[in-house]
Amino acid sequence: MSAVRHAATITAARESLLSLHKALIDDMRASHELATGRALTPGELLGLLTGDPAFDWLHPFSQLVVAIDELLEREVPPSDDDAAAVRLEIARLIDGREPRYAAASDRATAVALEHSRLEAALGRLPDASLDEQPALLQRRPAWNGPKRRRSMKSKPSED
Repeated sequence: MSAVRHAATITAARESLLSLHKALIDDMRASHELATGRALTPGELLGLLTGDPAFDWLHPFSQLVVAIDELLEREVPPSDDDAAAVRLEIARLIDGREPRYAAASDRATAVALEHSRLEAALGRLPDASLDEQPALLQRRPAWNGPKRRRSMKSKPSED
């Protein structure tokens, strides 16, 4: 599989993961508002997401999105192993072992829908054998390598 195709399939999986993350945040927000009897402002929600232990279980989702962004921005395009590692990292995150994730999937239709979409996106990434998985799980720190240079269009001078 080509590096361009890997980048496209990894990007699709990242976008699905981000949509799932948003659905989880929306569900947690609704649950909190129901429990407290009042709507949260965006600032209050951000404060809960970053500082309330009840929301801590969502951090691995955002951390993985950032790690995938770093992978996609590297000078070196994603390899077969990188794509398989992305699949494995996401699959481990949504495997149902986190009871709050499982409860949200059961409770919120949007979460269940985004979960299904993410699984479909994962199916387009290469799979790894059980023997390969430990090595693939060690790849994530390397995703934060040297970044591609982005071309910046210069603005015309106002002189």
